[in-house]
Amino acid sequence: MVFSENSFRRNKQRLVSEINSMQERLSYLVDIRVVALIVAKKFGCNIERIHEKVSRTVLGFSDYA
Repeated sequence: MVFSENSFRRNKQRLVSEINSMQERLSYLVDIRVVALIVAKKFGCNIERIHEKVSRTVLGFSDYA
């Protein structure tokens, strides 16, 4: 699938807007990188490959293993 430059720009703006909006809704309690992953999942991206690493790093799951 080929996207036009304008389409790409609109999608990028929408993505950034969604990340900013969610970050505000979460009152900055969640790291911006986690918010970006949540939004990526919402946009249909497969984040499974990095989910475990993020869980260990951000939530400290490896400390409890």
